[in-house]
Amino acid sequence: MGKKPLTLATREQREARIDFDAVQLTTWDNLTIGNTTNTARWSSSLDSCFENLAVKRLKLTTLREVSSLLSTWAAMIPVLGSNVWMVTHASSSAELALFVATLPRQLMVLNHLHIVSSWSGFFHELRERHQGLKSALSEVPAHIRREHDGRIRFGELKLTPIDGATATDGFEIHTCSENVAVWAQGKKHGRFRVEGGNGSGKSTLLRSLKESLGSEAFYLPAEHSALDFPVAGGLSSGQRARFILESLKISAPRVLLLDEWDANLDIRQRSLLDQLIGQLSERHLVLEVRHN
Repeated sequence: MGKKPLTLATREQREARIDFDAVQLTTWDNLTIGNTTNTARWSSSLDSCFENLAVKRLKLTTLREVSSLLSTWAAMIPVLGSNVWMVTHASSSAELALFVATLPRQLMVLNHLHIVSSWSGFFHELRERHQGLKSALSEVPAHIRREHDGRIRFGELKLTPIDGATATDGFEIHTCSENVAVWAQGKKHGRFRVEGGNGSGKSTLLRSLKESLGSEAFYLPAEHSALDFPVAGGLSSGQRARFILESLKISAPRVLLLDEWDANLDIRQRSLLDQLIGQLSERHLVLEVRHN
């Protein structure tokens, strides 16, 4: 059994698993709210994805076992051939006794070959998982960035300098996010606000910049409770945001992308965070989208 069908089956099973997990992640909202329409559609999607996963998993298991059996039988052919030759050409009972004495060891070797062949299928699956993870962590393809740019109305956006940045540092964005990324790479520090109408793509621009700049930028989404920070429980959204920004003063990438950091904050918390961001902009380039 060639590796190409096994590779394809492994990839299909991995994609089916991702689809199934994606439906499971929406379990809480669809079941606890209690909307019959949503619950029925969610249940149908879950059943469909589970059935697809079961089919792909069965296909992968079958191919892996068939591949293992064929490899084992291929290894048995020379062993069986040599055994037949020894039996038919044995000239004495002593030679036959010697042959019989080695049979258990031959069977043990064949069993080990079958085990190794079976595990090779699992290693092949692990390699495919590694390739999938590696591709997910690699640089975002250009066509994905173009899709982001298609959702941004560049003619309606502009970067407005805040605090110490001079007015000439800001500019209107007419073309694509890649131009903004090039501009950001040439700035050492400063604070700029992305301005534009509702639905013009301000938040999408920040996400696109993060993909373009990679590890050179830190992106803080409007909803950041799922981000892994050593934050104690029970903090308000403003307190949590302040803790995160304080930690960035110690170690942070050069570019900070802050998406609606002022959402759902009272005047005091907003003022404290505004001062903190101003301090960060003295050493970092800060691009922010405001909620208010």
